[in-house]
Amino acid sequence: MRIITGDSDLVIPPVNSNILNKKIFGSELKIIKEGGHGFGYSYAAEIAKIITQFLS
Repeated sequence: MRIITGDSDLVIPPVNSNILNKKIFGSELKIIKEGGHGFGYSYAAEIAKIITQFLS
């Protein structure tokens, strides 16, 4: 499992993703630099790359 978060998310702070990552055995945390809450739109190409690598 991969957990993706933005390091500048004000709605769901990245610390929450760190906690989630520690609680889910075998998970991997990917942090998008300068990613706010809508990082999926702002960094669509980078997110697509992370998802494609995970599915491969």
